[in-house]
Amino acid sequence: MSIQDVKTIDSIGIPNDSQDTVSLAISDHLVWGEPIEEHLYTLQEKINSYVAFIESGELYDAFPESKGKSVKIIEVYFKYDLPEQAFYFLKQVSDMLKSINIGLKYKVLQ
Repeated sequence: MSIQDVKTIDSIGIPNDSQDTVSLAISDHLVWGEPIEEHLYTLQEKINSYVAFIESGELYDAFPESKGKSVKIIEVYFKYDLPEQAFYFLKQVSDMLKSINIGLKYKVLQ
């Protein structure tokens, strides 16, 4: 899957170490070139699609194992190190998602 396919959920699963959690993963393979805002906008659109997927209940139809799980987390896996603007953006997104009971985690894969 690709971050550029903003209407597609890349991955859904239940972590082995947290059976009450549903994890929805985003794979971001894009280089952080200029302008950074374009990359952040694509990421924002992808996250918005994930939120809509969760809030609409589509999650339960697409992944029935998610029914009854109280924790929803969006995990973003980046291929490249993040610029400072991306950290600020992710903090803002995390705060917003907390208000609707969705967690956000991210990691740069080396």
